[in-house]
Amino acid sequence: MGLPTVRIDDQAVGRMAAEHLLELGHTRIFFTAGNEQSPAVDLRWQGFCEVLAEADLKPTPLRGDHSKTCRVIQQQREPVALFCTHDGLARLICQEFSVVGIGVPEPVAVMGADNDLLACEVCEPPLTSIELPYRQVGFEAARRLHEILEGDGQPKPSRVLGPLRVVGRQSTDAAVVADERLSEAVRFIRAHACDPCDVAGVVDHVAVSRSVVERLFRQHLDTTPHDLIVKQRMRRATYLLRTTSLSMAQVARQSGYVRVQDFGRAFKKATDQTPAAYRQTHRTNPHDS
Repeated sequence: MGLPTVRIDDQAVGRMAAEHLLELGHTRIFFTAGNEQSPAVDLRWQGFCEVLAEADLKPTPLRGDHSKTCRVIQQQREPVALFCTHDGLARLICQEFSVVGIGVPEPVAVMGADNDLLACEVCEPPLTSIELPYRQVGFEAARRLHEILEGDGQPKPSRVLGPLRVVGRQSTDAAVVADERLSEAVRFIRAHACDPCDVAGVVDHVAVSRSVVERLFRQHLDTTPHDLIVKQRMRRATYLLRTTSLSMAQVARQSGYVRVQDFGRAFKKATDQTPAAYRQTHRTNPHDS
């Protein structure tokens, strides 16, 4: 109809879900939208596949209702992960798993999308989900409508808003790797990267040599403990830049950096943007617009 739209970047939602499951060490990964068919589902599937393809993995799509999904998962012999396209579906599937005795997060890690707090918190166990900027979608849609009604005659661009972050809860709180030392190191980094912690702190926590920790990360996760620490910090930083008016010094501290200059260099290296430029482009707090 030639009207501007404001929507969620569903492809980025799928990418974020896949990245989270890969970081936990999963290699046998399933995707379900239940019986739903929509452009949003297709885009989430597309983004999900793109990230897994980069790791030489191919997810398995599951069609049909949650009972059928449960039967397929029940036949698996090894730990698996399941991404559900929305939290309501994930909650129903977790309920079905509980009835037939399938454990979550072990042997099955489950995550959804929307970060519907009611669905996530009443789920047993509490559900990991992806937080989406729905409030900002409404704000931007209203702003564009106002501009149209004002009738300035200028074309109004559409806008696509990316997901904010993965909100980790118990349903994915298990790293699927053969070595418990590596699992504990990953858990420690996820919990403390922004405290801040460094590689020496990780090594002290797991009580093995640095060379062993480095080897385990490269062998099982194809990364280093330093890179995983930086990735966790950048996730915190981008979330704060998008959703708050905190000063750069405050964002740096809450992201694990004592010096703003160190934060700026790390952020530019990770995103090819300065923190200020990123905030200007991606801000999702209506009160800061």
